[in-house]
Amino acid sequence: MEDLLKKLNVLVKATLNDALTGDSRRNKLVSPSGTKPSSIQEGHQQITQLRQRITETLAFEDELQKQIQSLQSEVVDWDEQADAAVKDGDEAKAHYAVEQMQRTQERLTMVQSDLAAHERVTQELIYHVNTLEAAVEAATPKQTDSSTAEGGEEKVSGVLQDMRDKVLELRDQIASRTEAAPETPETRPEPVEDDLAKRRQRLAKPE
Repeated sequence: MEDLLKKLNVLVKATLNDALTGDSRRNKLVSPSGTKPSSIQEGHQQITQLRQRITETLAFEDELQKQIQSLQSEVVDWDEQADAAVKDGDEAKAHYAVEQMQRTQERLTMVQSDLAAHERVTQELIYHVNTLEAAVEAATPKQTDSSTAEGGEEKVSGVLQDMRDKVLELRDQIASRTEAAPETPETRPEPVEDDLAKRRQRLAKPE
């Protein structure tokens, strides 16, 4: 689970970095005529690369969803084991089952929170890539008209800059979240005892 989250973190950061490095790549590239690629050409390059990255990120998020479902099933399993142990009067086994259930629930909550944050970043990026694609498509057919082409260039250039500004913000959010990610706290004995007391009371009632 932790390895999958790390991979997702790396992939999202790489995707955001791709969106930020367009200017540097553009400055290094020249066409056969010796001119730098236009904003429209750069936009096409960015769209292709980012679409691929987004597809990879969504695939990772799907895999993480499966892991979340597995953790949810594990929580239910420990919960049922705790009930069974209480019914059997096995205090040690009941205590252990509740402890494991709470630890698994903590992991589940953290992973769900991380996934939700990544999904927000991915959806934001998809929105900006779609906006860029629309601007490029609107500008491309009009390049035969020099004045219109210039206006299209300016619009695409503006969209690219807006996207990079937003991507900088998203990358900072991911970085700050990674740095501030809390460690899973140790399960405290008192909540376990409270849980067991409630189970005893609930299970003692006639069905």
